Amino acid sequence: MNVTSGKAGSKAGKEKAVGRESNPGNFFSGVATQPIAEFRTALEAANYSEAGVKAVLGGQDDLYFQPVDIAVAIRRLPEDLPLSTLVKLFLLGVTVEEDEVAKSLRPMTLQQLLGMGLAQRTPKGVRPLVRLFPYQGFIIVSDPHYPDPSELPSDYVIGVNATSVTLAHLTVRTPVGAVLDMGTGCGVQALLAARQAGQVVATDVNAKALGFTAFNAQLNGIHNIQCRQGSFFQPVAGNQFDLIVSNPPYVISPDTSYIFRDGGLPGDSVSAEVVKESPAFLAEGGFAHILCNWTCRSGEEWSAPVRRWIESSGCNALLLHYKTEDPLTYAANWTRPHYHGDLSAYQNALDRWLSYYQKLGIEAIASGAVILRRSKGPHWTRAEQLPPGTIGPAGEHIVTLFQAQDYLVALQDDRAILAQSFRLVEHHRLEQVLKWRNGAYGAQDMVLALERGLRFQGRIDGFTLHLLAFCDGRRLLGEAVEQVAQGTGTNANDLAITAIDTVKKLLGLGFLAPAQGSQHDQLQKEGAAK
Repeated sequence: MNVTSGKAGSKAGKEKAVGRESNPGNFFSGVATQPIAEFRTALEAANYSEAGVKAVLGGQDDLYFQPVDIAVAIRRLPEDLPLSTLVKLFLLGVTVEEDEVAKSLRPMTLQQLLGMGLAQRTPKGVRPLVRLFPYQGFIIVSDPHYPDPSELPSDYVIGVNATSVTLAHLTVRTPVGAVLDMGTGCGVQALLAARQAGQVVATDVNAKALGFTAFNAQLNGIHNIQCRQGSFFQPVAGNQFDLIVSNPPYVISPDTSYIFRDGGLPGDSVSAEVVKESPAFLAEGGFAHILCNWTCRSGEEWSAPVRRWIESSGCNALLLHYKTEDPLTYAANWTRPHYHGDLSAYQNALDRWLSYYQKLGIEAIASGAVILRRSKGPHWTRAEQLPPGTIGPAGEHIVTLFQAQDYLVALQDDRAILAQSFRLVEHHRLEQVLKWRNGAYGAQDMVLALERGLRFQGRIDGFTLHLLAFCDGRRLLGEAVEQVAQGTGTNANDLAITAIDTVKKLLGLGFLAPAQGSQHDQLQKEGAAK
């Protein structure tokens, strides 16, 4: 989440009301390939992997530790195990005795580790200077955890976190030629994209972030990532990509304390600029995935501001909304962690942020993602509310949603849907709440929910439940309507109108899929061939 304008990038290193510059040391000046290879060998020998680390922590599934959790995690680690030592040092951020560290690194030496700038000697032992997070088969190196967030340097490079995981899950993973990771940070998106691409360009205004990205590529044996320093799309002027991923410094902030957070542009200009400029750098059929914050006027539909950004973009767009917050809640969430135990400074920060919002007339701030696909047309925009909680890997789901919307837009007549057949996807569930009425249980509430991807959910009624029972991939929708009408004694023409609207919604969200051989199925095959 580290891209900004040239102006903001220059200010971030100077205005240090909170953030301060760090000393990158030898690590960021470039490390010889041989020590990196030996470090990788040591990590592999200790089984420093996602599965290995979770197992050694007693089945711990969440590897994001708060300071109060570290004491418990340490006590779960088996003694005299190299992996335990490495987890204490590089994941939990604990200072460890020299002899213990040296034993855990073999065949690498402690001196090599120190020479790489990954750790340093202290009177109490070896202190880590980086964090190593196992994720998706990679080891991601970033700046270490700071017990006191107020001490974060202005060029702090965040490791794997909730937002980077969200962006990774949203990204379409089909094989492509060229990928742009704009605002690469520690390089996690670039590493993931390297598996599906011929070439990845990782850009960032923060030189330290690019140092981490280059190191992570070497550590993980990735050779198709090119790092370029610069602001927004400046480092890739004149280039086009099959895939763009971006987690920019979208926080709507009056500060320029942290490069990863503060873009230095007014209001939601960072998000607007990235979304507006992305289409020009997309090849035909290419996808862009951008995390955003944007401002909304009182009473305005949450998607309205983003729709204005993508007018005449030459792209189809899926807008995903996570939440909308009032200015005070938003300011508190972003400032609270950075004023550790300093109530007066925290209150001053709140006042400063709220004054900024009032000056700009900001009444609400929305969070979500914009997914664009370059297309010759016809162009469409779909806006969806994400359900509460985390999403799973959703790349395939997103491709399905784009194909479904293409199909719906291409229909000359909605009633043509009646001549198609559909089936319910397998990865869904139906939740029913039954209530005792008149001597029997009756359905009071029914919720249909997807168990994968974006995990959409919604209430359905009895008619929809009956209709879905006939969506088996063999019957045409019109035949299903006739059967439901006969079974319920309802007029088939009236039911058809409701069925068309229901199927359009369920198809557009991914609950329904076309039966093999249908017009929609053929459209999907043609899209895959392109």
